[in-house]
Amino acid sequence: MIQMTANSQWATGQIVPEINAIGLPFLFADAPTAWRVLDGDAGAMIDEKAQAAGLEGLAFRDNGIRHVSHMSKSIATPADLAGMKIRTPPDDMTIAIFTALGANPAPLAFAELPTALQSGVFGGQENPMTNIYSSKIHEITKCISLTGHKSESAPLLASLAWWSSLSPENRGCVQKSATAAMWYQRGLSWEASSALMEPPEAVAFALLIGAFFHRDLSIGLYTPPVGTTLFISSAIARTGIGETTRALLPFYLAAILVLLAFSYIPALTIY
Repeated sequence: MIQMTANSQWATGQIVPEINAIGLPFLFADAPTAWRVLDGDAGAMIDEKAQAAGLEGLAFRDNGIRHVSHMSKSIATPADLAGMKIRTPPDDMTIAIFTALGANPAPLAFAELPTALQSGVFGGQENPMTNIYSSKIHEITKCISLTGHKSESAPLLASLAWWSSLSPENRGCVQKSATAAMWYQRGLSWEASSALMEPPEAVAFALLIGAFFHRDLSIGLYTPPVGTTLFISSAIARTGIGETTRALLPFYLAAILVLLAFSYIPALTIY
């Protein structure tokens, strides 16, 4: 018997219809705003409805803010969606949103989406950025518009009968673990989505700054104040200073040799 499940918002909505309200169009500006709502009174109300259906809500994991991508068309205004053949999940809320916007939505299994796009069955689709890139849909639908039309959660649910059979201590342990895992997953989702929405020049700038930081910190590791930089590096890596020092010994040696080479053969610095 299944005692816990991490499911999608639309699938949960088949049993707890009230959760579909989270997916109303353009309701949240970003994922953290949605999290605050789900972690507040709205989430508590949804949990009450879930309990009435025999489920216990343990956490609302993040399933991203959804955006539209198309084979050849960008979406600047709602009017640009008029008549668009767009694939959606089998979710009544999503279908209703695009129907109201004048598009021509139809549900299709996610696994069949790339083939359907390549064959011209659909001109566009909508998904969170992480799904668009992880499934390489961005290589097919090169026009990605940050429509942010819908937020979705991925509820972690438990059988209420099983949950009630646990001791208070065990329930507390499971809930604590579920909450910690939820925040870890939310952080990963937010970080991945934010990185994918950065313009290329911003990514290049971040990499350049990262390279400078790495260089400067590396130099600081083998020049005074050694103790301060080792302490900071160890704190970031969550290791002991001794362990960090031993791990960096080969780097120290290589870096010193490079510096000596630059010192005695300055012409090397132009390459």
